[in-house]
Amino acid sequence: MSAIQLAKWVYLGQRNPRLSRAEFIQRWLKHRTMGAPPDMGAEFVTADYCAVKENPPALAGISTEYDAAGLFALKSLAAIPLVARFLKTDYIQADEKRFFNTTSENFSMFCAEDVVRDGEYTKTVVIQFLRRAGNLGPTAFARQWRESHGSLVLNNLQAVSRYVQNTVVALPPAGFGYDGIAEFWFDTPESVALASGELDRMMTDASLIDIKSSFCLFTDVIISRPKKT
Repeated sequence: MSAIQLAKWVYLGQRNPRLSRAEFIQRWLKHRTMGAPPDMGAEFVTADYCAVKENPPALAGISTEYDAAGLFALKSLAAIPLVARFLKTDYIQADEKRFFNTTSENFSMFCAEDVVRDGEYTKTVVIQFLRRAGNLGPTAFARQWRESHGSLVLNNLQAVSRYVQNTVVALPPAGFGYDGIAEFWFDTPESVALASGELDRMMTDASLIDIKSSFCLFTDVIISRPKKT
């Protein structure tokens, strides 16, 4: 019998334009204290709130269009429908409208998680949002992504503490049609420079991705729920 496939809920948010970045972060973190139903909360493994930095390094595909990324590991793909239903509840949406520019169901993606390098959860994360090249189907993309980028990280990027490939498995919201979301965890912001060449190589890999429709974020983990033991 095969092992249970871990899942990941990823979102990519913009702040309510009435709020400054500092006000947004404060309000965003307050939102997490609202809590989730016990059956849903039991499905979470980790929860990382990643604030996008205003002055990122000059990486290929770097973007400051968004303010926040959420990385939430789930115990299995079976948890995805439960989380998706929760995002539609009235009290959650009413609160989200106070600090996001729209509700999170409109910018949430659900993925199968593949931990390629299982290392430390750090404070600096580069996140790549990748749309597959037009000549690749979803299965071919996932296989080639693992074989090319995954091997590149394992063989060359020692500065990366942890590397995760998240393959989008549910129909994404309009405007968020990404096929893969990669997490690169670094010990410090300065250590990103050591990997910049290889990160740029991945973001300009026309054999795998639609370069114009893909981008990356440079983020700071401001709240992290640790992995359960």
